Amino acid sequence: MSTGGRFDPFAGSGPRWRAVPAWRPFLEDLAAGVLDWLGDQTPETLTDATILLPNRRAARAFSSALGKLAGDRPVLLPQVRPLGDLEEDEPPFAPGELGLDLPPPSPP
Repeated sequence: MSTGGRFDPFAGSGPRWRAVPAWRPFLEDLAAGVLDWLGDQTPETLTDATILLPNRRAARAFSSALGKLAGDRPVLLPQVRPLGDLEEDEPPFAPGELGLDLPPPSPP
């Protein structure tokens, strides 16, 4: 899953999950990790990624943090999607938007 000791979020199949310790600035650490992984790759590399965040405010703040940390470097944003503050027909819940292999829900 890593190349040269670095985390590679696109290695292997299926979703990859990671955590940031609670005492750290989550969005800034996430943006720094994404840019660290990006390294010397082309700016459009991130367009294949989907980053799920808790709400729209977090999605906007992450995009802002990524732009701020990128500085003068051109970077095309990944798909940044909120999990909350959504209508039923909005991504990521619209049919066909995300291919997560989740088990079926528990019966009521």
